[in-house]
Amino acid sequence: WHKPEVLVRFRHLGVEPVDGHSLFEMLDISEDDELDIEEFVAVCLRAKTLTRPVDLQSFIQQSRRTHQVVQRHMESLERRVESVILKLDSAVGVTNLRDRA
Repeated sequence: WHKPEVLVRFRHLGVEPVDGHSLFEMLDISEDDELDIEEFVAVCLRAKTLTRPVDLQSFIQQSRRTHQVVQRHMESLERRVESVILKLDSAVGVTNLRDRA
C-alpha cells in the first residue's frame, strides 16, 4: 500500500487498504509471509469457480493442508535421498580402498 498506483488498482478491484492484509493472508497458502507466482495463479484460477465466500475459505484451508502434506513428503524424500547418497559414498569409499590394496 506504499505505492499510490497499487492502491488505485486495488481500489479499482474493490479491495480497500484495510482488506489488504486479509487478502495477503488468504493468498499466502504456504503461510511463509511470501506470495510466489505459483500460489497466486493457483488461487486466482480456483477463485474463478468459487461462488460464495465459504467456498473460497474452504479452498484456502484445503490448500494449506495440502501444502503441509506435500512439504512433509518433500522433507521425507530429501532425508531418503541424503541417506542413499551417504550409502553410495560409503560403498564407493570401500571400493576405492579395495582397489588400492
